[in-house]
Amino acid sequence: MPIIAQLNAAGYSMGLLSNTCEAHWQFISGGRFTALSNFFPLHVLSYEVKCSKPDDKIYALAAQQAGVEPGQIFYVDDREENVIGARDFGFDAVLFEGERQLAADLRLRGLRFNY
Repeated sequence: MPIIAQLNAAGYSMGLLSNTCEAHWQFISGGRFTALSNFFPLHVLSYEVKCSKPDDKIYALAAQQAGVEPGQIFYVDDREENVIGARDFGFDAVLFEGERQLAADLRLRGLRFNY
C-alpha cells in the first residue's frame, strides 16, 4: 500500500486488472477497501468482460481502456502465468515477490517516488 500511495501522490496513472466475480468485487469495492477506487480509477474485471487472465483479450481490453499501447503498461501480478501472458501480449510485466523488489523494478524503469 505505501508504494501505491506514493505512486498516486507522484501522479502516476494506475489501473486494476482482476480475475474476479461480481460478488467478490462488490464485497471488496463496496466501501471496505476504498483504495481500490481512490488509487485505481481504471479497472477491467473478468466477470464484466467475459474473459480472464492470461487470455490475450483481457490484456487488449486493459490497454484499450488505458488508452495506451501495450508496451507502455507496467504490469504486476503475483501469478507467474499471468505475468507470462501479459509479457506475451506486450506489457512490461513483473512477478510480485515483495515491496522491495517492486520498488526496485519501478526505479529501474525510471519512476521517481518516495519509497
